[in-house]
Amino acid sequence: MFIERFGGIHAVEDRLPNDRLPLVRSMYPGIVAACRARGIPIPTEGAQLSTGDRRLLEARAQTLLEQWESAGDDNALED
Repeated sequence: MFIERFGGIHAVEDRLPNDRLPLVRSMYPGIVAACRARGIPIPTEGAQLSTGDRRLLEARAQTLLEQWESAGDDNALED
């Protein structure tokens, strides 16, 4: 679904990763809703993890999202 919404595999390949991220982020809620409506499972990295490991992954992902959202420059995600 992502590739189709991007305009096909060539459109995806032609974009730099940093250019794709905002597009993926803006499309993600609609893609998730479409998958849920069709009963399509949404694989995640956390699906195969134990509960404790999943919580750590989710906490790290939330921290990265918060940093990215509050970033005023390109260096905000550096640890």
